[in-house]
Amino acid sequence: SKDLVPIATVRAKGIVGSLAAHGSDVVAIGWTGSAASGKHAILHRIDAPPGGKPRVVGAATFGGDWTSSRAYEDDRVMSFDPTSTLAALPMATMRGDHGVTYAVQVFSFGPKGRAPQALFEHDSDKVDRILFVSGRLLAFSSDGASVISPEGARPFSSEAASELPSLNVR
Repeated sequence: SKDLVPIATVRAKGIVGSLAAHGSDVVAIGWTGSAASGKHAILHRIDAPPGGKPRVVGAATFGGDWTSSRAYEDDRVMSFDPTSTLAALPMATMRGDHGVTYAVQVFSFGPKGRAPQALFEHDSDKVDRILFVSGRLLAFSSDGASVISPEGARPFSSEAASELPSLNVR
């Protein structure tokens, strides 16, 4: 029998909680810091071409002073929009003394070779799963389903305005 032998390695900052496949990319979802120092969420885009050497394209941080997501344990919690460059995941975050806020974080993966970018965060009730359906972002919880819209969301970059029209709200 043949033993498995690593043929390449790649280093990503922080602790990787889960991995999601997205085309020839691997998305590493995790955190930096600790419960004592503050747990900061981070998402890495890793180019992993078949037969090629993997490389970290870039990373996006999101959330507040302490952030957690079910996506740390289960990559299926994150959703990729097949009609655009958008992806989303639910999270719980704390900023200062304001207590826990539940939110949905939306990212853009842009063209191949570009670092992921945190576009906007939408405050919500606790969300268990996120799913893009026909250009719409649906959030599912024990209370039912709702449509997430960029209206009233906190944008993270000037590019957010150019990315948001691809998120259909009807």
